[in-house]
Amino acid sequence: MKYLAPLLFLIVSFIVYSSQLNNQHFDVISGFNDSITNIIEEKEFLYYTKGHHGHIWSLVVSEKDRYILISGNSRNNDCRFDTISINKSVLKWGLDTMALYCNKMKPVENFAYWPFHERLVLFSSKKEIIFDCMDTATYSGTDSVNFNNKLNNLKYFMYWIAVPIEIQEKLPTPL
Repeated sequence: MKYLAPLLFLIVSFIVYSSQLNNQHFDVISGFNDSITNIIEEKEFLYYTKGHHGHIWSLVVSEKDRYILISGNSRNNDCRFDTISINKSVLKWGLDTMALYCNKMKPVENFAYWPFHERLVLFSSKKEIIFDCMDTATYSGTDSVNFNNKLNNLKYFMYWIAVPIEIQEKLPTPL
């Protein structure tokens, strides 16, 4: 009987912890201001974040014949809005095609320690997570070479959008 209480405590703690992890997926959305919330309303979107204590982030939404790009950082809550009128194939793949292949891919475990986190999430129009790539560089599965190349190009593009303009100008322009 004396072991039952600690066991029960561990089980309840695990349930609370895992429910908090699931809620963290949606904390990102609830933290957006009204102008961002209105843009992503009933649309699929990509959300990317990279950092340590503070982080940079970017968000991409497709709208008719253009993409709306929003970026910022968690330290000063600044946002930058841009649009791209041209057809960026990497964004088209991320918003339209990635969802078809991501369920067939399995993340390859990364054993290297890296103090910065990186996360790319594809949200559905109902704000449900379709694909969540957190600190994963490589996937295995059918056509994984092509998937990994496109995913890494997408992550770089999202990173490029997220960095401040003065750093963006020094980086190679994404494909």
